[in-house]
Amino acid sequence: MKKIFLAVLLIASLALTGCGQKVAATVNGKKIYEDEVEKRFEILKGQYQTNGEMDGNAEKELKESVIDSLINEILITEEAARQNVEVSKEEVNSRIGEVKGNFPDEKSFFKALEENKMNLADFEKEIEKFLVMQKMTDKVMTGIKVTDEEVKKHYEENKESFVESEQIHSKHILLKDEETAKKVLTELKDGSDFAKLASKHSTDPGSKDKGGDLGWMGRDQLVPEFAEAAFNLQIGQLSDPVKSQFGYHIIVVEEKKEATQRSFEDVKGDIKQILLENKRSEKFQKWIEGLKKEADIKKNV
Repeated sequence: MKKIFLAVLLIASLALTGCGQKVAATVNGKKIYEDEVEKRFEILKGQYQTNGEMDGNAEKELKESVIDSLINEILITEEAARQNVEVSKEEVNSRIGEVKGNFPDEKSFFKALEENKMNLADFEKEIEKFLVMQKMTDKVMTGIKVTDEEVKKHYEENKESFVESEQIHSKHILLKDEETAKKVLTELKDGSDFAKLASKHSTDPGSKDKGGDLGWMGRDQLVPEFAEAAFNLQIGQLSDPVKSQFGYHIIVVEEKKEATQRSFEDVKGDIKQILLENKRSEKFQKWIEGLKKEADIKKNV
């Protein structure tokens, strides 16, 4: 329910602004203020930003998408009112109960509300707004279906997308320096137990207590130097020390799986969901664009 809580908090930013603020846009006379755009932008920026700062173009695009989403929310809410789409008190209370269940106790829930400058009454209103928008959107999506023929056609036309890449089941011992790595490799060649040496010497906290076992992995899940060495080893063969950004690895491959084509039966459920989401997205975009054409929208940024 964390996603629901976040979505409601994002919507709630609309209710937390006052008069006298700079206006970023108006929708049928309803104002979207610059500070609410900034609040939502900062929340979303933290989600999208993984490494370093976002560049100027990325920030501009994200801010534009924030304004568009705020415009969409007003349009959806207005259309719901025109179509008499409503939610019951029971539905609101049920959803609040689900959100509360995401917290260890009620105290934590109310603390989260307080941190976001909301009380329970505010939250109930925003939950109601959120559910009305959800119900309105679901109403628009009624009747969307994906046929078995469409699923089969997508599979046949995109078989390369459903190939399971080659994988290896490997173990490694990670050492800080090459000298230590060579000494450990000598011990292994003299018959010492790999798991025991991994537990004793490896600096990899994720695998050392499992005898160095990394499980099954594809090339794209491993650092390039490790992948290059490991995929060229024979089963049971020890590698020479392999240098990567993490240190020096001694690798042994336990098992190998060749790349295989996943069968239609294995992936048809996934394909159906992908196609369904694509159709929903297309219909929503067409519908919201229709609402925009009929609306009086002015952007000031």
